[in-house]
Amino acid sequence: MAGTVKQLEQDYGDNLKVVFIHNALPFHQNAKPAALASMAANRQGKFWEMHDKLFANAQALTSENYEKWAGEIGLDIEKFKKDLADPELAKKIDRDQAAANALGARGTPAFFINGVNLSGAQPIEKFKEAIDAQLKAAEEELGKGTKLEALEDKLTLANNAQNGANLLKWLKKGEEPPAQPKQEEKKARPQEDDKTVYKAEFRKDDPSKGPATALVTIVEVSEFQ
Repeated sequence: MAGTVKQLEQDYGDNLKVVFIHNALPFHQNAKPAALASMAANRQGKFWEMHDKLFANAQALTSENYEKWAGEIGLDIEKFKKDLADPELAKKIDRDQAAANALGARGTPAFFINGVNLSGAQPIEKFKEAIDAQLKAAEEELGKGTKLEALEDKLTLANNAQNGANLLKWLKKGEEPPAQPKQEEKKARPQEDDKTVYKAEFRKDDPSKGPATALVTIVEVSEFQ
């Protein structure tokens, strides 16, 4: 899906913003170390460069290669290694995963387009269908006098009337998401199809690209393995 997202960026230009939320699945042993490498690069303003290296070399995720790729994208290697060991980065990644689970995004990749949920490796046409619908809705809201800075909140709340307040707390205001249930509790719960449309916001420490004035936001919940 990395190529699909890149193509969407090219096709929609300044009308599209992409925010990355980590969901390093525990049964992928290289997922969290790769996430840490990306966030250490983020501290030097090179998250997306490391993101591209990780996805291009998904079968070669090792600590030696993280350091090698850090050099290739022009990072200060000593700072990179120091940041890799910073427990705050691990906390950020764990918090992202807790929020993703609370949102129902328990697998990767998962996407929220102005709150509209697209799960899995969907064809690009599905993304364009959702984005075009949101662009139309955005133009209608702007025509009604909605301020640009309020547009994302209004559209995503409209797409997620049920859980928008919680998602604003977890992903925009930075409040703690609910703790994940223990394995015994998970087994006791009946499994139901989740048809909820979720609102997803982002916080200042989430890697993102695209202008703040974009009319559509894709929140990508993913990992590197």
